[in-house]
Amino acid sequence: ITLGGSRPIHHVVLREDITKGQRVESFELVLSGPSVDGQVVKGGTIGYKRIIALNNLQLTGLFLRVKQARAEPILSVAVY
Repeated sequence: ITLGGSRPIHHVVLREDITKGQRVESFELVLSGPSVDGQVVKGGTIGYKRIIALNNLQLTGLFLRVKQARAEPILSVAVY
């Protein structure tokens, strides 16, 4: 996700469509920005909703990498 310039980000919300079953077992969120370029936030399952607090980091973008999944993930991502 490219943010179109440096923006303060408080939270990233990941949601999984669990009507098809929980699929994601592990993920990495790679952050891009002036002070965090390449920093990685690692997580396990996402389930219905996973909120990642970033405490007002200045970001220019982020990349979600699903490391392990039981099947093709059905996800949505929101940035606040």
